[in-house]
Amino acid sequence: EVYNYVELGEELVARGHRLTTHSDTEVVLHAYLEWGLAFPERLNGMFALAIWDAREKRLVLCRDHMGIKPLYVAKTAEGVVFGSELKALRAIPGVGVELDRLALDEFMTSGYVVHPRTVVKGVEKVAPGTMQIFQRGKEPVERRYWQLAFRPDHRRRVADWCEEIEATFTEAVRMQLRSDVPLGTLLSGGVDSTVIAATMAELRGGAEGIDSYCVGIDVPGARNEFVHARTVAEGLGLTHHELVLSSEQFGDHMLEAATIMGEPLVEPMVGQLLAVCRHARRRLTVMLSGEGADETWFGYPTYRLHNRIERLQKVVPRRVLQLVDRSVHALAARHLLPPKAAKHAATLIEPLERRYLGLSYFDLGLKASIYSPEMRHHLRDHDSREALRRLYEDGVGGPEV
Repeated sequence: EVYNYVELGEELVARGHRLTTHSDTEVVLHAYLEWGLAFPERLNGMFALAIWDAREKRLVLCRDHMGIKPLYVAKTAEGVVFGSELKALRAIPGVGVELDRLALDEFMTSGYVVHPRTVVKGVEKVAPGTMQIFQRGKEPVERRYWQLAFRPDHRRRVADWCEEIEATFTEAVRMQLRSDVPLGTLLSGGVDSTVIAATMAELRGGAEGIDSYCVGIDVPGARNEFVHARTVAEGLGLTHHELVLSSEQFGDHMLEAATIMGEPLVEPMVGQLLAVCRHARRRLTVMLSGEGADETWFGYPTYRLHNRIERLQKVVPRRVLQLVDRSVHALAARHLLPPKAAKHAATLIEPLERRYLGLSYFDLGLKASIYSPEMRHHLRDHDSREALRRLYEDGVGGPEV
C-alpha cells in the first residue's frame, strides 16, 4: 500500500505520464520509469515490491522503510527466487529446508530472527529500507535508500516539536483513510490506539461508520483491555465490537499464525490479532492500528529503568555497583531471588548499549544448558548478540535513540 499515490500520480501526470487507473501499483511503475532506482525515496507506505525491467534485464526487489511487509529472497542454480512468504520459497526446487542454527540461536537471544537471516539456511530477508538489484552479467547489488536518522535541533521549542508531531500524525492517518470501503480500527484503550481512533473521527467529521475492535482471552489471570477500550469507544461514539477467545481458540490461532509467518515467534498477541482481523473481515476491508508507540516514546518500564541506571552510574561509585551486582547474582544462584533480578543487576555496571544486548530471552548460560553438544560446537564462534549490536550501532543519534 502506497499512501501518497494520489500526490505522486499528480506529479507524474504533470511530468507527462499517462495514468489509466486509480491503482497505487500503476503509480509505482511510473515512478520507477521516471526516477529509476531512486523511486523508493518517493514512496510513503508499506510494501514489498518486485519489478522486472525487460529493457535492462534487471530485477529490482524493494522493501518498505520500516520492514512492515516481508520479502524473502534466495539464490539457486537456476537463478533468483523471491516471495512474501517463507514457505513459498521452501516449495521451490533448489531452495533447501535446512535449519539455520545461527538464526535459531539469535532467536533464542532476542525473540526474533534479525535480518538478513531466516530460520531456513540460504534464504534471506531483504532488509528494511533496502533494495536488492539483480542484473544479468553483473554481481547483485544491495542499495539502502532510507535510514532512520536522529538530528536534534535544540533551537526549537518543545511546543514547535509537539505541533509538528501532531501535524505529521494527522497527515499519516488522513492518507490511510483514503478508502471507499468500510473501515475500522483496533482499539485497546491505550494512548496510541485511542489517538488513532480519535483522529479518525475528527478527520471524518464524526465517528459514524467507524467500527472499533478489541480482543481478549477468557482464561484466569488474563490482562484483557475490554474496559479501557469500551470507555474510549463510548466516549468517541464508535461502533464497538469485542471478541473473546477461549484458551483452545487462542492456542489454535497461535499455531495458525506460526504456520503463516513461517518463522518462530514469541509474541502472544499475534494469535489474537489473527483472530480479531478475521472476525472484523466480515464487516470491514480496511482496519487501522498502531505499532511501535512504546518504543518511540519510551513507554516500556525498561526505558525508565535505564534512565534511572544512567543517573545512578553518575553518582554511585562503580565498586559499590559491582558489589550489588555480585550480591544479587549470589542470591539468585541460591534461588533466593529470581533469575531476572540477576539480569537487571548486571545492567548496573554496563554501558547502555550492553544493557540492551543483555535483556535477552535466554542468556548464554541458559542456552548452553539446553543446547546439545553438537549445537554448542556449531555455535562455538558465534555471538548471537552481534546481530543486536549491529542494529544498535545502525541507529544515528544519541545513545538512547
